[in-house]
Amino acid sequence: MMMKHSGIDAEWRAAQQRVVEDEPPILDHALGRELATEGLERSNGQASPEWNEAAMDAIDECGRSNRDFTADDFWVVLIPMLARRGIPPENKSAAGKIFRRAQSEGIISLTDVTRKSQRAVAHSKPLPVWRSLVYHVF
Repeated sequence: MMMKHSGIDAEWRAAQQRVVEDEPPILDHALGRELATEGLERSNGQASPEWNEAAMDAIDECGRSNRDFTADDFWVVLIPMLARRGIPPENKSAAGKIFRRAQSEGIISLTDVTRKSQRAVAHSKPLPVWRSLVYHVF
């Protein structure tokens, strides 16, 4: 014989309904872009000006020495640069904002190509390939 706990069941169902009603739609491109922009702004606000400057310098260095590159290449340049400058590697989530800034400043452009990440922490996820607009042949 199963015992019913109608009070608990009713509370649970009411809470579950509130969660469902408060959830954003699963497929909403405009909302997704808005949330991504908000997240990038939050993450960039948490990075120090020194970190942001080093990150821009790393993108510039990647762009001057590579026709195209990914965030993997960026991190290979940025991490030692931060160490040389005595800046803690504080905010990896701010990198997206830095790439968008570099794009808006005409340093890089986004291609439609991806490459699997080689960094273990990135779990082989596909990374966008960025085309350098400042590449120099030495």
